[in-house]
Amino acid sequence: MPKILHVDINSYFATILQQENPGLRGKPVGVLKETGRTVIIAASKEAKLYGVKTGSMVRDARELCPQIILVPAQFDFYLSATQKLKAVFEDITPKVFMFSLDEAFLDVTGDSFRYPDPFRLGSDIQNKIKESLGEWVTCNVGISYNRLLAKLASEVSPKGSITEITTKNRDEYLKNAEFADICGIGFALSAKLENLGISNPFDIRTLSDQTLLNVFGPFWSQELRTISLGEDSFILREEAMPAGRKGKGFFKPHEHMKSVSRSVTGHRLCDSEMQIRSILYNLCEEVAFKTRRMGLSSRQIGAFLEGEDKSWHDHVTLKHSIDGT
Repeated sequence: MPKILHVDINSYFATILQQENPGLRGKPVGVLKETGRTVIIAASKEAKLYGVKTGSMVRDARELCPQIILVPAQFDFYLSATQKLKAVFEDITPKVFMFSLDEAFLDVTGDSFRYPDPFRLGSDIQNKIKESLGEWVTCNVGISYNRLLAKLASEVSPKGSITEITTKNRDEYLKNAEFADICGIGFALSAKLENLGISNPFDIRTLSDQTLLNVFGPFWSQELRTISLGEDSFILREEAMPAGRKGKGFFKPHEHMKSVSRSVTGHRLCDSEMQIRSILYNLCEEVAFKTRRMGLSSRQIGAFLEGEDKSWHDHVTLKHSIDGT
């Protein structure tokens, strides 16, 4: 049976800065894209204890945690740290897939002689990361027989821990998981599923194929069924990943992929036009970045805003496809 490890650095953007600056260690830290931005793109473990999270507005974060320290992102540090991470992983196996700056899949299938105990291997990885990046840097290690479940294992684990999902405990993890724990299920899909009375990935199995098709369309109906069975979704399967990840994108677009989106939910209503514009611009940047990485482009761009009992949406159709802001 395949053996896949998913390694995810805890609170990466904030933790790397805490490692570089000991004065930030043990303190609640919020990371901004740059000084003056109004949205927090990463929060330290300490800040998360107060309810601060990625996407929190600075004003809300300060209400939740008055002592929070706001610092600009240092992408040079992150890229350097990621290169060190990659070297650690490739010293273990050549079959490494860097899924993002702070997480990777390691395929040790067939290496049972070298690594008979995956938990021991996970512990060794944690120690090697500390040796390479610094003592303040911790990570979760998820172990399973495919990427979806390995990533789920690391997502639901306590910080700095190692968890394995097997065929025996798979369904229990799927029943207890939140949609946010599953790679590929975002806010819009979660809302539609909850409207159907589905509260966890396992319960998607109770929906008929026709219901899934009617509500989610040809692509997501298949993907959601696959996810409910604990199998790799398209974005995690080999055919979605170009060899070496060279060229324009990280992923190959699926024939049924029709949109790329990003959303954020604030802790309270916002009536500041400047903040709303800033948030929309940040979301546009993230959508454009993901669109380029997937090798896609688009002619139609839309936006949706909602608050209290009011909502607004609009879209424009361009003459030519674009992939940037």
